[in-house]
Parts: sequence; structure tokens; C-alpha cells
Amino acid sequence: MPHSPREELSALLRDLRSDGSFCTRRTAPADNLVIDVKGVGKLRLPVTAAQAKELRLIARPARYGYREQTILDRRVRDTWEIPRSRVRIDNRRWNRTLRPMLDILRDDLGLPPASSLDAQLHSMLLYETGQFFAPHQDSEKNDEMIGTLVVLLPSRSTGGELVVEHRLESVRHQGSASALTFVAFYADTRHEVLPVVLGNRVVVTYNLLLAGDTTATRTDLTSLASTAAELLDRHFTHTPEPRWHGDRQTLEPPDRLVALLDHQYTERGLRWSHLKGGDAARADILRHAAEHANCEMALAQAEIHETRECYDDAPPRRRRRGRSRWGDEPDEAPDSDLTLGEILDSEVTISPTAGEPHGLDSEVSAAELAELTPTVDLAPYDTEYTGYMGNWGNTMDRWYRRAAIVTWPRERAFAIRAKGDPVGALDDLLAFSATDESSPRARADDVATLLRFWPEAARRGDQHRLLPKTLRLSWELGDEDLATRLLRPFAIEAVAPTDATVLVALAEQHGLEWFKRQISSWLDRRQASIASPAPTRASWIECLPNLCTNLGADHHAPGGLGTELARALTSRIGDWLISEVDQAALITTPSRRQTTLGALAAPTLAVLRAAGIVDDSRLRDRIVGTVCDPTLRTTPMHVDVVRASASVPLVERDAIGVTAIAQHCRRALEAELAQPARAHDDWSITEFQPGNGCADCTTLAAFLTDPANRQITWPLATPRRQHIHHRIDEAELPVTYHTTRQGSPHKLVLTKSPDLHLRDTERRRASKRSLDTIQEFLNATE
Repeated sequence: MPHSPREELSALLRDLRSDGSFCTRRTAPADNLVIDVKGVGKLRLPVTAAQAKELRLIARPARYGYREQTILDRRVRDTWEIPRSRVRIDNRRWNRTLRPMLDILRDDLGLPPASSLDAQLHSMLLYETGQFFAPHQDSEKNDEMIGTLVVLLPSRSTGGELVVEHRLESVRHQGSASALTFVAFYADTRHEVLPVVLGNRVVVTYNLLLAGDTTATRTDLTSLASTAAELLDRHFTHTPEPRWHGDRQTLEPPDRLVALLDHQYTERGLRWSHLKGGDAARADILRHAAEHANCEMALAQAEIHETRECYDDAPPRRRRRGRSRWGDEPDEAPDSDLTLGEILDSEVTISPTAGEPHGLDSEVSAAELAELTPTVDLAPYDTEYTGYMGNWGNTMDRWYRRAAIVTWPRERAFAIRAKGDPVGALDDLLAFSATDESSPRARADDVATLLRFWPEAARRGDQHRLLPKTLRLSWELGDEDLATRLLRPFAIEAVAPTDATVLVALAEQHGLEWFKRQISSWLDRRQASIASPAPTRASWIECLPNLCTNLGADHHAPGGLGTELARALTSRIGDWLISEVDQAALITTPSRRQTTLGALAAPTLAVLRAAGIVDDSRLRDRIVGTVCDPTLRTTPMHVDVVRASASVPLVERDAIGVTAIAQHCRRALEAELAQPARAHDDWSITEFQPGNGCADCTTLAAFLTDPANRQITWPLATPRRQHIHHRIDEAELPVTYHTTRQGSPHKLVLTKSPDLHLRDTERRRASKRSLDTIQEFLNATE
């Protein structure tokens, strides 16, 4: 029994029966169907075995569509297709039968009399004994396509039944020996052709195109619409029962009702005017109910992903997801051999169909969802089986597409649109008229609504588009608390140089200290809605000089406020940069340390330039001191900073500290190259840092620094061997290792590789090239 208004409304719509069916069968005399096939001649009806053989000689194997591909696989589709260019039908005579039949089929499918069907020839097929077409779903090849028409030509054959399924209902249709058989069905229904047992089966298929509107109003639904309106009112005021302790979805009544319809539609084919069968009737009820309940509606495409337990009768075996590990054979456990169990996880997302004026929040909560037919009763468009893996049992992932009607109270329209389109919501708030007396109150109400979900909306939205509008709105509101709450979810990477003017205006409203707190919030990855890794922030910092220039250039700011903002921002970014350099220098893997430090070269130059713009010599000296700290081993980074400064004017290079970095780098490289080259019998490795407190690492360091010792055999238990393996790999040492499995414990054999000498030679060459680069830079500067 349904307990909530949502469940009651689902039951009401589920019980509604449309006037038609998902599939219909009719027969008609064959007198008016005259088909001439080039190379065969005029077909005689019923089709004879001799003519079937002639058709076979000019036919080709039929392909089928799978997603974006057209595939030839006779395990799925084994039939012959007569090229359409060879088929000629006398349409003048044929329309005498076809046109009236299309009207009958329209009524059988439950389409309104005001609409009409047109038949577009698709293919002519020949099924010989044993041939078939496995279960499949037709693709809608035209925006107006709503179904498929199969015309079975009369022939003496057995088997080859056309089986059509929708939801849990299935119908079988067999051709006739003397009459034409017309079978029409909606394009999203699954169907198959069973193997022909004896004889031949010839069919002509058409795409059914719809003209007109399937949502024509039915006068017999008034009482149902009134009941549905009452249930909508209750749904939007009913607080759902919690599903578990702390269930956040039950804190307040839902804002939407998302009713999942029964049929599937393509993105282009999903329109109010082209809803199929019972979907059209249910849409009509909901439309009338929405009008009575003062609600708005939108049509959407729903994507459902379910993960369920599943069981089979075979004993548990290890299986892999998808295809076999050993080849291209399908997984051993097909969907049909499994019994589905409880839902382990479920996710529903929606997107508005083309033509809907507003976006929608894509995530659908359980409290919003109304399934008219349980999703498990429908056919998924994709499945993925995960077999027994030792720690958990068999599971089946299934993906479905369903049309959805989304309904919400008109009074909550701003919230609905804002969740789906935050940029549009900000535009609406910024468009309020300053002269309308009711505007301030209305905007305040909408801002309060926006703040209910703003952190999540800002996190998922395009912050580069959202922030400029949010800054302007915050300034127009003139309220410090609202400005803080609106701006808190953003990350510093969303700030652009073009935002400088409004940033100064906000600081003028709320003060320099407020601005500093805002910077801290934007830099704090725990507060900002987008957690930005260092390379992303490093890339953003390259715009810092332009941002500082724009902040300082605002001549309307009182008392040099813009320059103070730029100085505060640069100081905080400088603190972040120094911390990142310190952290990168601690990385023990040389290649990763060099890559990480190299990624910080351009931001280092940008912060130095910004420090010059705001005249912060103390910050400049701190950065230069950190970068040039000999204990951090940052010489390659110095070279990258110097190279990055090639476009900086000569005078500025010296003022911002790049010349000092270059001079320090030259001294370090000259000292390195002054050391004698490695002797051929010198096997010492000095770059390893053993750390503190590990006796095994101390022993390893002693072996590495010994210039005469190339190999050591070291009895070690497994955990200690693994630790030494890790330290060698982590430090990328030119040392090989293997284990001699004799005695107890086994012996670890370490050998210094000849790569040691090659590495040293290449390192000296690289240092010489770097020194040439630095000297060229200093020659131009000095």
C-alpha cells in the first residue's frame, strides 16, 4: 500500500490505461502490393521458393546498428537484405491499402485521431530456414519517427515469429500464407525474429513517422487530474520519512516531483508532441494537475544506474568485469542466466530535453522520484556483470534511459532554475529593477533561497562564469554577511584580472580585513568548493601580475586601497609558493622532485613580478632566499626561472630578484663542474638520504658511498628486503637487486649498475648547458 503522496500519485498514474497498445497486428489482402525487384522481376504472392532463391542471389548479409557503429555479426543478425535501390513498389496502388491501414494502426497504438502516421520505406529482408534476428531495439532514424511497421509478405513457412516485448508483456506474431500481415510497434520496444523452421520469410519494413500532437486533451481525465493535483499539493508539503538515521533528504519537503515514464526516447525524439501510448495520457493528467496546483513542468531525459546483487546456480568462481581476461569472448555469465536480488546502489540523473527554457539540477533524490513502472521491469540499454571476487558476491550493473516529467510549485521556480542553471539565476537576480519598490524584497527572498544550496551549486558550476556575477551581486546587495556567504564557496583560481574593479568596490564596502579573510577562504582547499591541485593553482598564479596591476590602477579607490588589496593578495600567494617549494624539495624521487619544482618556476617569476608591482621587497627577498637555499637542491628550478624571464624587461629582472637567482645558480653550477669527473673505478653514490633511525638504511648508505664496493650480499627477512627495494626505487638509484633464496633468511643481492657512470656524464653535460644559459642571461643583464 502506498504511504506517501508521491507513492499514491505513482499508483494513480500506473493504473491509468491508454486506449492503445505498444504493438498491434492487422491483415489485409495482397492485391494492391506490387513489388518489382531488379534482377528478379515482379514478385508473385505468396512468395515461392524459386523466387526466394532468386532474391538470395542479389541480397547481401544484413547489418545492425549498435550505438554509433554498424556491425555485421551473424550470431546476432542472420538474414539477407535486398538493396533498397533494387526495390520498386507501385505506390499508387499500394497506398489504397497502406493509407487506410496506417489510420487503423494509429488508433491501435493509442495515438489521437488528430495525428497521422506516414510510412517511410526502410528495407526488404529475406529470412531463410534457420535465420533469425536476436532481441534488439530499433534506433529512431528520424526526428519524427515513433515506431516501426513490419509488413510480412504471404508465404508458406513455419517459425520465424516476430516477438515484441514491453515492460513485462510479450506478444508473438506469425505471418499468413495468403494475406499481408501488418505489425506496428513503438520504436523503443524490444523485439526479435525467432529462427525460421521451414521455408522462407520475406518482409518489408517501414519507419513510422508521426505528424501532429500525441498530447491532445482527453475529456475523460478530469477527475483523475483533480486527484493528481491534490496529491501534488500534499507531495510538496509532505516531509518524507527518514530512510536511515541522519537521512538529509528528509529535512524538508521535496522541491520537485520527477515522474519516470515507461517508454524510451532519443534525445532528438523526446518532445511533448511525440510522447508514446500511455506516456501521453499520463502527461495530460500531470499537465492538468500542474495547472490546478499552480505548478510548472519540464520534460527531461533520465539516466538510471542500478547495482544489484545477482545469483546463479553455478558454484562461485572468480570472474572479471566485462570481457574475458584471456580473449574477446563475452563474459561467462549472461544477464538471462542470473536472478537479480536487492539493490545495492542506485543513481538517477536528469537533463532537460531540447527546447526546455531552463536547466535542471541533474541529481534526483529518492524523495523526488516517482517510478510509474519499476525500472527493473524494463530492459536496460547496457549491463555489466561482476562475478564472485572473494570478498563480495556477484553483482549486476544496469543502465536505463527513461523519459521524465519534472514538476515543481511555481513559487519555487527560482530555486529549481537556480539549482540547474546557477549562472542564469545570478542573471535573474542582477536584472531586478532598482526603481521597483517590490524588487528589493523579492530579490532578498530569492537570495535567501539561493543560499540554501549555493555551496553545492557553486562547486558543480563553472566558477569562472559564476564569480564575476557573484561579485557584482554581492556589491549590489551591500551586506557583509551575504557577501561572505555568496563568495565563500569559490576557489582563488576563479579570480580573473577583469574582476579587479568590483573587488576594490567590495573592499571599500566591507574593509581591508574582510578582503583578507576572503582571500584566506579562497586559498583554503577545505573551504573552497573546488580542491585545486598545485599545478592548477600554479597556472593561475601566472595572471597575478595583471591582477595586481588592475587592482592598483583603480583610481576611484580611496587612499590607495587597490594597491593594499594587491599587496595583501600577493603576500598570501607568496606564502603559498614558499610552502610549495619547501614541500617539493622534500620529495625523495629525483624525477618527480625536478618535475614538481619545474612546474613552480613560472609561478615563482609571476609572484616576484607581482611583488615588484606592489613594492614588497620583503616578500621578494623571502622568495629569493627560499629558492636559493642550497639545502633544497633547487638548481634546475633556477634555470627554469631564468628561462621563463626571457620576455621580462632587463631593468625589471634585476629589481624583482631574477638576477640574484641567476648569480646564485652560476656559482652553484661552477662549483659542481669544478669537481673532477668520476673515475672509471669510482662506484660511489652520494645522493641517497638515509634519514634517521633506520639501521638498514644506514647500512645501505654505507654500501652506496663506498667507491670500491660494487656488490653486497645481505641476509634479510622479507619485510626488510621489501623496505630496501622501496628505498632504491624511490630514490631512482642505479642499483639492481635480486633475492637468493637459500638459507634463512634469504639473501638480498645489490649491484651498482654501469648506468652510474652514464648518468654522471649526462648530468655534467646538462649542467654545462645550464651554465651556458645562465651566463648568456647574465651577460645581457650585466
